[in-house]
Amino acid sequence: MSEPGLPSGHTPTPHIMKLNSVPSDIPKQELRWCQEQFQRLTLELGIRKNNEHVGSGLGGNNFQLLVLMGLQHRLVRSRHIQIRITDQDITWGSEYLLQSMSKIRRKLDETFPAIQQKHKVMAAAIEGMLRHPGSYYGSIMEHKESFPGLMSYLAGGEYRHDPSMPLHEQLLMAMVITANLATQLDRGDLSRMGASGRAMSNFCGEIILLSVRMNIQIDRLVQHNMDEDRVWYSILMKINREIDGHN
Repeated sequence: MSEPGLPSGHTPTPHIMKLNSVPSDIPKQELRWCQEQFQRLTLELGIRKNNEHVGSGLGGNNFQLLVLMGLQHRLVRSRHIQIRITDQDITWGSEYLLQSMSKIRRKLDETFPAIQQKHKVMAAAIEGMLRHPGSYYGSIMEHKESFPGLMSYLAGGEYRHDPSMPLHEQLLMAMVITANLATQLDRGDLSRMGASGRAMSNFCGEIILLSVRMNIQIDRLVQHNMDEDRVWYSILMKINREIDGHN
């Protein structure tokens, strides 16, 4: 069963949240499986907490996802390491990542308290802002000269994406884009549907999932037939497949 608002399908998007460091001797197929499983984990964390109908059935955990976004992730080939947490990164054992998603989630829950609080402060602040779009939208507009790529989009142009921007900052850019689109859709203005899809296609699936779920929501997706737009169709299909197609 799909996360509400995400139609099912198979079309890929190019950007994913990745493992930052991988061993040179790992077979390509094993590496691909580990990367796919890591993405399934992070996407599942981005669904609603009470959505027990997709993936492992354990629901989402947006706070954990926001914390993971701020850390480096290292893959090792080891039978003994499951999750190892250090000051700046998380090491994932390859054999552990290839277990069922429910086992991965439970082990993450078990080890999550070991992540230092300095990595959780920003995540908690961002989680609070996500629940109140006006709080960050107004602040960014107040300092719009500092965000030329975003302002170009809001002025009717194309979004100029900076891929070097940290994931937390990319998330806030995506939240502004989707909040702006929600306002336009509520006015019956569909003129920026395509441009918004092209803008959002720059972001990883986890960021798209969070921002669409928070700002667009299922009612607007259905009412305005967003899945009929070619770019949005591609984006939403890929996310749904990754969440719901593999346990």
